[in-house]
Amino acid sequence: MKRIRKFSTDFISILVIFAMLFCVFPLSANASDIKGDINHNGVLDSRDALLIQRCCIGLIKLTDEEKQQADYNSDSKISSKDVLAVLRCVIGLEKPVDKDGEDSDDEIINEVMNLVNDERKSCGLKPLTIDEELCKVAQVRSEEIVENFSHTRLDGSRWVTVLEQANIYYHSAGENIAAGFRTAEEVFESWMQSEEHRQNILSCEYCRQGVALTFAEGTEYEYYWAQIFTDDDDHHVYDTDSESDEDYAEAVTKYVNIEREKAGLQPVELDEELCKAAEIRAAEIVASFSHERPNGNAWYTVLREADIPYRFAGENIAGGFITADRVVAAWMESEGHRENILCDKYTKMGVGLCHIEGTVFIYYWDQIFTDGGTNPEDDGNNDMGENDNVFANEVVKLVNEEREKAGLPALEYDANLTRAAQRRSEELVQSFGHTRPDGQSWFTILDEENISYSSASENVAAAFKNPEKVVNAWMNSDGHRKAILSPDYKKIGVGYTFEENSESKHYWDQLFTD
Repeated sequence: MKRIRKFSTDFISILVIFAMLFCVFPLSANASDIKGDINHNGVLDSRDALLIQRCCIGLIKLTDEEKQQADYNSDSKISSKDVLAVLRCVIGLEKPVDKDGEDSDDEIINEVMNLVNDERKSCGLKPLTIDEELCKVAQVRSEEIVENFSHTRLDGSRWVTVLEQANIYYHSAGENIAAGFRTAEEVFESWMQSEEHRQNILSCEYCRQGVALTFAEGTEYEYYWAQIFTDDDDHHVYDTDSESDEDYAEAVTKYVNIEREKAGLQPVELDEELCKAAEIRAAEIVASFSHERPNGNAWYTVLREADIPYRFAGENIAGGFITADRVVAAWMESEGHRENILCDKYTKMGVGLCHIEGTVFIYYWDQIFTDGGTNPEDDGNNDMGENDNVFANEVVKLVNEEREKAGLPALEYDANLTRAAQRRSEELVQSFGHTRPDGQSWFTILDEENISYSSASENVAAAFKNPEKVVNAWMNSDGHRKAILSPDYKKIGVGYTFEENSESKHYWDQLFTD
């Protein structure tokens, strides 16, 4: 319903309008769906206004149902404002509303759409089209937010799962919600006053929209709005045949290789052992949606447990996507995930999917890539190489665990120190020691990287195949342990280089500064 603004309540003006419009209509016993239709003849007319006016001045008494009808502006009292509002409808200045005080659903949708598109036009943006299926899911969401006013659904999952359950394809999507606003104008104005809601309304990515309103009498806000936006699917490059649970891994592989082919890369091969590892990780991220496993270990330890050889490895995780094409599209929109998909080092891939109703995302995806590695050495240890960033992060984590045991504050991972440490690890292949290949002392690399310090230390190591082993070796050496546990140091950088044709193959460098 349209909220009545500040109108004159001059009874003389009202009587003048009566004189212009008054005519007698027969009373009807039929109930009316039109708010203010006191005589129940199915239309809003001047006689209704006269009856409301007569009630205001005490000339007639209305039943409870008629009083509810007479309270046209729903302010819990019958006054000349209601009379004037009805008269404005009679002469065409306002639209009549239904008995609940609201426009019909179609009118609400059209009005919101007009307001949205007028605003988009003023900003030079294309209009959004109304989408029947999006209106249906918006209706579901407007009913859900009566109980839980949030972008999280009643089952704990993200709002976007309503699109998945309706089999609505989207590449990007947004949701606006609101409560307590009774008209399209009011809710639109509130959304435009909110930065995030305004961004959805004015996003150049979206092409379609659905709007819905639920009236829940007796609840805190009574009026609950949902507005859902999606882009168009014309850009979709995949052959989106529906996948069964049995072939989702093959489907993900197909879509990944479509992207790799576009980038001029060789396809990755779906690997059965990697799929088993990915299935373990998919189940684990239900409990801990992270690249850290529930037991606190790094994700890649699942490869070691499965005796899977690798030199380089990467993991993508995702939640809430029902089909393979959608999860790959989402990964391609994320820089880090896209880098894994388009990494030229990777030749093998495994995919895992865990589906658990009642959880936050319901659908949990894991994707593991490796370069295929080499055969493990014959010393009973199958720990192979890892990409630099993962190894560096793990070393820092292990070092800080040792410092915590000693009651010391954690060291800060420093990007500049890490860059210097990486250069030093590469130099160790040529000259293992604290002297650089050109004969200078190790600390000259700090000056070259413009790193300021008053005190610094370096730990080096070779032949250790993973972070746990190298940190354990350093902790068993007095000089290295002193650097790790020094209270003077605040920052750390770690470098790792694998050189297959060298004597030690694995080379580590650790730099500390205050």
